[in-house]
Amino acid sequence: MSAKKYSIKEFSNKFSLTPSTLRYYEEQGLIKPHRSINKQRYYDEDDANWLQFLLHFKNIGMSIADLKKYVA
Repeated sequence: MSAKKYSIKEFSNKFSLTPSTLRYYEEQGLIKPHRSINKQRYYDEDDANWLQFLLHFKNIGMSIADLKKYVA
């Protein structure tokens, strides 16, 4: 059985974010989506767990700059 793959739209809906927010997080190096053969972004459950972890820190007041330091 293959793992669930989420398109950027499905993934953004799962977290009540916009696709542009996910692209911003990607630009900032906070998340790294997988790419299909035709170069489309997709996310899996590991990415969902990671984003949930990051959003927890963001929701308690950690800045994007601090998140970037943490990720590095």
